[in-house]
Amino acid sequence: MNEAELIASHDAVVDRLHFLHQQKTTHALLELAIGERLVFEDNYGQPRAGIAKSAAAEF
Repeated sequence: MNEAELIASHDAVVDRLHFLHQQKTTHALLELAIGERLVFEDNYGQPRAGIAKSAAAEF
């Protein structure tokens, strides 16, 4: 593979990983119930806790 093909392959893999992460996150959000306690990691890896306040938005 030449450099351009490697870059294209890398971009395709990264796009697929982002899509799978988004799909997993969306599924988890749809499983939440109002009033349910939850813990998650923010974008900086710090744990956050809370209570689900409203129904999940439709995607």
